[in-house]
Amino acid sequence: MLHTQIINEEVIERYVRNRLTPEERLAFEEHFFACDECFAKVQETERFVAGVCDAVEQCILAKPRPIGNAA
Repeated sequence: MLHTQIINEEVIERYVRNRLTPEERLAFEEHFFACDECFAKVQETERFVAGVCDAVEQCILAKPRPIGNAA
């Protein structure tokens, strides 16, 4: 899998969210274990997703208001 394809197709985000086909996952893993930039981005994205999930569970994040409503 080419680095530009990974960026253009948001493969890292899809990888972290388990949204890749088995073939895509294998091709990406072959790349990211050899690419320091992608490896770091996977770790960063996993930490971000875990933080968001934790914030939601703890009710730290406010529910978004519908667009067009004045406060």
